[in-house]
Amino acid sequence: MRDTYLRTGILQPEDVVGGGHAMTPRYLEDQLGRSLGNLGLAAVDVYYVHNPETQLGSIPRKDFLVRIRAAFEMLERQVAAGRVGRYGVATWNGFRTRPDAREHLSLAELVREAETVAGRGHHFKVIQLPYNLAMHETYSSATQVVEGERLTPRARRSSRGSSRAACRRPWSTRSPGSRPGPSAPSSSCARRRGSPPRSSA
Repeated sequence: MRDTYLRTGILQPEDVVGGGHAMTPRYLEDQLGRSLGNLGLAAVDVYYVHNPETQLGSIPRKDFLVRIRAAFEMLERQVAAGRVGRYGVATWNGFRTRPDAREHLSLAELVREAETVAGRGHHFKVIQLPYNLAMHETYSSATQVVEGERLTPRARRSSRGSSRAACRRPWSTRSPGSRPGPSAPSSSCARRRGSPPRSSA
């Protein structure tokens, strides 16, 4: 890690939190390039920022929002360059925890950051979180607050005759699988263009 990321300036020591998580624009761009090279592809359909809630264990929420906005700005540039189709966040606990929990992620808040970067035409379109017999909060727990109403991450409600998702976006949910290993800071997951789509809401 020291030779590959720190000495090259891709990361600064303060960019890495929680023992191994980073999501700075330069690091994410480096990881995207490595993924495309490893896959032999020019683009991926989906790029996930991996477990961004890890940052909240080390920095204040206002600083986290600055960092996630910078990541979204970089990813919007990658969309414009044709290297990414859409992007999102792949989480472990972020969407499953109560709104008052330190590592809680708010869908509405993330959408606002994406809209700040790219307006209503932003490409923040997918999320990923565990859903199984032991981790059922996706359907069972109202962890999201939208316009003052508590909703589950996949809740739909009727408003003026229309059905809409918690943040009025087409979210995708699936298990993010195993946790990252120690070899490099965790940041991203990419799905190759042309591969079968995962389940979507």
